[in-house]
Amino acid sequence: MGLSGAAATSAGLATIGGGSLAAGGFGVAGGTILISGIGGVAGAGAAATGTRYSPLASRSVTADAIKLDLVARVIIADSPDRDEKMRRVVESLQESINALSDRTKLLAEKIAELKKEKAVADAENKALKETIKAMKSEKVETQAAQTALTVVRDRLPEFTRCE
Repeated sequence: MGLSGAAATSAGLATIGGGSLAAGGFGVAGGTILISGIGGVAGAGAAATGTRYSPLASRSVTADAIKLDLVARVIIADSPDRDEKMRRVVESLQESINALSDRTKLLAEKIAELKKEKAVADAENKALKETIKAMKSEKVETQAAQTALTVVRDRLPEFTRCE
């Protein structure tokens, strides 16, 4: 039993995209990007992302992106309704770009928020360190005073001591 229509399109795009997201591929969005006329640019972006997050796998990501780009170009070149497919691919790509842009903005806001929280925590830590330093100094002074008072007490005659 084979797939047809939208299911076949989605399955094909996911295959071109390196498999489903759940399986570690780029999914339908990845296939869509690679089928577009800017597949090489997307492949370079995928390679750059791979390099950033996993330098050990960067060569593999680059090679896979190039292979997927080549396959996508061959498939779409033979398609009778090439223009319609390209239009759908571009629309899908734009949706993906918009979603990534929104996510990037959210992440930038969160990073800024965390930086502010870190600055507050750093200031609190500095204040606590200063308090600890002052308390240690006070402890030394208190111990010295206690020792001095103990020496004085021990030198007093026994009849003047209150115990």
